[in-house]
Amino acid sequence: MFRKALLTLSATVTSSSAAQGYPPSASPAPTQSPSPSPNNGGQSSATAQNQLQQASPAMGQQVQENAQGPDGQVQGWILFGVQGAGKFLKSAQVLVNDHSTDHSVFQDLRKCYRAKRGRIRLWFSIWRLEFCEVVKFSRLPLELVRQYSDLPTDEVYLYNPRAGAPDVTNPPVPAHPFDNLFYACPVPCTWHNLHSCRPALSGAEFMQRIPRRTICFERDQESPVWGLEAKFAVSALCITIYHCIMLAGPFAFFAWWLRHHPGDLQNASVPATIALGALSLFWSIAGILTSHGKD
Repeated sequence: MFRKALLTLSATVTSSSAAQGYPPSASPAPTQSPSPSPNNGGQSSATAQNQLQQASPAMGQQVQENAQGPDGQVQGWILFGVQGAGKFLKSAQVLVNDHSTDHSVFQDLRKCYRAKRGRIRLWFSIWRLEFCEVVKFSRLPLELVRQYSDLPTDEVYLYNPRAGAPDVTNPPVPAHPFDNLFYACPVPCTWHNLHSCRPALSGAEFMQRIPRRTICFERDQESPVWGLEAKFAVSALCITIYHCIMLAGPFAFFAWWLRHHPGDLQNASVPATIALGALSLFWSIAGILTSHGKD
């Protein structure tokens, strides 16, 4: 019995020593990711879809440059090419909306023309703007190159009547109405005491005939473009003024010489004869050059 009790005590001590020498490592409890409930998953999917639907129109508007203005007005741009100091045409664009009239649009075209034409050509050139023709352009940085006279058929161009209609014309505005609209007096007129004012028109009949692009030209450099090209004609008034200036000196000398040398017509008429001969030679050469190749 004593031996049995000794064996039992030894087993108990051995079990306690083993428990103290190898304590169990405290392993972290496995974390479980909470599975989304069906309600949360549906709400997330709906939110993402709403964000996508809201982003899609904004992206489309940024790429396509929607023609709607800040007040909901339909906007368009008229491209205007003017011959300036360089070889190619200087480009400008005029903004048009629902409140634009013939007077406002043509006054904006006039401002662009004066800015792009240049002061020397604007004041001293014998070539004056007569009308504008719709042409297709090739684009260069800040300049345009004329391709050919044409009316656009692309839907981004708004005008009426459109190409193919029986009453469509190019130029869209004839020379006489164009002259009245382009050179109409501003309101109020600064020189109303010195000339007969041309009244401003309040309608939009002629403006509707000009192609207006619903996409801004400055932000689309790849698509083909159509616009107005300024066409010029020789001004008879400028020619008359220049001839009077050139002949004023010789004829003034003619009068002065006869006053101091009565009867000496031969010497008095020498400067006037030279001036008239030079003018005749100039116009004969100009006529030959302009008529070359027309036969």
